[in-house]
Amino acid sequence: MEENPLSQTPRRIAWLARVGVGLLLLSFVPYLLLLALPFLPLSPAQKSLTAGTFVAGGEAMFWLCALFAGREVALRFREKLSPSVWWRRIRKR
Repeated sequence: MEENPLSQTPRRIAWLARVGVGLLLLSFVPYLLLLALPFLPLSPAQKSLTAGTFVAGGEAMFWLCALFAGREVALRFREKLSPSVWWRRIRKR
């Protein structure tokens, strides 16, 4: 008896969602590394290049998360972690 290839689709989707959430969590690491950058013995040019690389890497991981976990998950996390949304909520109070 042949196995239906569509029967494994939910497992694959769950696996991709887990990878996406993992990438979402990892996307914060480069931003946290930015806090240590001023204390490293690098020239200003090297620091700016490293900072740009960290930001680009964090954004790339975030958008890969959006691909794997789904757009809704990524937008929900971005909205909850956005300082502009925090300020709007504070002003409404």
